[in-house]
Amino acid sequence: MYPNSFTSKYNCKKLIYCKFFETIIEAIAEEKRIKGGSRQKKEILIKNMNPEWNDLMNKLISFEIARLIERAGFGLLKYAHRLILTASQ
Repeated sequence: MYPNSFTSKYNCKKLIYCKFFETIIEAIAEEKRIKGGSRQKKEILIKNMNPEWNDLMNKLISFEIARLIERAGFGLLKYAHRLILTASQ
């Protein structure tokens, strides 16, 4: 879709690690810390969170949709999350 993007350039096919932060400052600091580490440390980080290296994109999308519903004030976070997970299986 975007031929000059990072994912195109490096042929990325799966989301295997993600983490959420309260602020952009925290996210950038963590990104710098991870980038400064060795490949072995990065692999350990991934294995601790996602030992089978599964694609996390569907879970991420489900979480984001549920979070938007919760922010909208519907109070349906748990119900929406279950509904989305069921639909994506």
